[in-house]
Amino acid sequence: MELANEAIAKAPEPKKMFEHFGFTTGLRISGRAGLTHEAQLQALQPYLEFLSDHDIFDLWEACNKREFKRFRRTHLDPLLGAPGSTMTSRLRVRPPFDMSHLDKALEGKHSPAHFWLEYAQGDGGERNELFAALLGWAQERASLAALDIAGNIYSNEATRSEFQAFQQITAQFPQAENVEKRVRFDVFHRSLT
Repeated sequence: MELANEAIAKAPEPKKMFEHFGFTTGLRISGRAGLTHEAQLQALQPYLEFLSDHDIFDLWEACNKREFKRFRRTHLDPLLGAPGSTMTSRLRVRPPFDMSHLDKALEGKHSPAHFWLEYAQGDGGERNELFAALLGWAQERASLAALDIAGNIYSNEATRSEFQAFQQITAQFPQAENVEKRVRFDVFHRSLT
C-alpha cells in the first residue's frame, strides 16, 4: 500500500491512474471477483475523488452485492447524490422507491413484480424501508389485487417477524382472509425467524 500511496501522491495527474478502475479491479468483468473485502474499500477511500461517476456507481453496486452497505452509505451515496453527478438519477436509497413494476402488475400487464424487492435492494434500498413502502403502496391502492401482489412478495421474501406488519394491514381489506392465510403459510413454511 505504501508504494501505491507514494505513486499516487507523486503522479502529476492522479485521476489518470484510476481511468479504467472498473475494468482493472474486475467490477465490470463477468467472472472476476472484483473487490471482496471491506479493507480494500477502506484503502481506496482517500482516492474516491479520482474515480469517474460510472466507476463510483459500479463500486456502489458492488458494495450492495457484497453487503458493504455501511461503506456505501458513508462514502459513496454522498458522491453519487452530489449536484452534478451523472448517476444521481439511478440512486433509490430512500423513499420514494420505484413502484412501476407493481403498478404494471396491478394493471394486469406483464411485469417482474415478483423481483421488486430484489431490484429495489440492488438499487440501494434498505429492506425494512422497502417492506414499509410495499405495504404503503398496497394501502394506497386499496384493493385486494394490490394486497395480493404485496402478499406474493412477502410469501417469497419475508421473515416471520416481517410478516407481522403484513398481517396488521390485512384487516383494512375486506375479504383478505385467504390472502393472509396463504402468505402466512408460505412465510412460516419457508422461514424459522
